[in-house]
Amino acid sequence: MEQPSYPFKKYKRELLFEFESVSEIKTIRKVIAYELIDDKQKVFNLSLVDKNDDGKISDMVVSNNNDMEMVLATVIQTLPIFFSEFEGSKIFFSGSTPSRTRLYRIIIAKFQKEFEREYSIFGFINQIAEPFQQGNKYEAFLISKK
Repeated sequence: MEQPSYPFKKYKRELLFEFESVSEIKTIRKVIAYELIDDKQKVFNLSLVDKNDDGKISDMVVSNNNDMEMVLATVIQTLPIFFSEFEGSKIFFSGSTPSRTRLYRIIIAKFQKEFEREYSIFGFINQIAEPFQQGNKYEAFLISKK
């Protein structure tokens, strides 16, 4: 992906990544976390959260730092690192709110051709997975390396 992204640090064998979202107004510490949710099928949940000064994390904060594409590009930059460490795994994710899930749909659709060079992308509607198609109102997503 050619989109600008933030530099990040990895922790805990490529399961946690931290970076800072920077604007003229504020700097927000972000954490990208991959958590194993299905050992048998090797499915990991992907979370993007804000980290407060006291170390607490939240996926409900509305940052409004005007760098959404750069933040999501940073998340995407962690995918090859994750998949190189956890070959054959799948990544599941959804937004913490319907508007965030819609945002993920828009980003996937915008970069679908680029993503599909390396990854298989599925969307879920009523807990049923199908190959991602633009225009469908997916509730969650699953990505695997081709």
